[in-house]
Amino acid sequence: MKDKPFGVFEPTGRRHRKTLFALFGVPISYTRFSVLALPLMALSALPYAFFRERQAAPRPLSIGALKYALLMTATNYLHSIGHILGGRAVSAPMDELIITSTRQVNRYEGPQDHHSKGTHITRALGGPLLNLLAALLAYLLFRRLGGRPRWLTDFVFLNAAWGLGSFTPIESLDGGSILKHLRQ
Repeated sequence: MKDKPFGVFEPTGRRHRKTLFALFGVPISYTRFSVLALPLMALSALPYAFFRERQAAPRPLSIGALKYALLMTATNYLHSIGHILGGRAVSAPMDELIITSTRQVNRYEGPQDHHSKGTHITRALGGPLLNLLAALLAYLLFRRLGGRPRWLTDFVFLNAAWGLGSFTPIESLDGGSILKHLRQ
């Protein structure tokens, strides 16, 4: 694994991270800059909060950005849990999930070419599929609750966007991994 994967600005090497706990047998680690993840998400959520909150009761823009940052963080964690579950489903789990200031990184030790194409694709599909499932379940709950609470629509949107956006064919994204293994 590169010490600085795509989209990660801090070093992720072993000496730069600490392990928190394990989830389904996968160690969850963090870098010392991971505490910046929520403020960076809030900053990135400002444009969305500006347009979305104009339609609601007036409140400080920072409150709206924090709300969306929390929803984005939950969406990001669901995505990572999906990858953990996808890897477990094909008996080829990731070796570690690393939480950084900008994104979460799936770390696999050593060569991975001994795994089948289907194994790689299933591991890559886990994150987007869990986001899409969360979007569907949140939508159904929103409908069941008669269009309340309003934040559920944002949760639906974020999970659908995160899940579908993950299929973008960029090397470090799930779509890039899926495309690479489909071409083999």
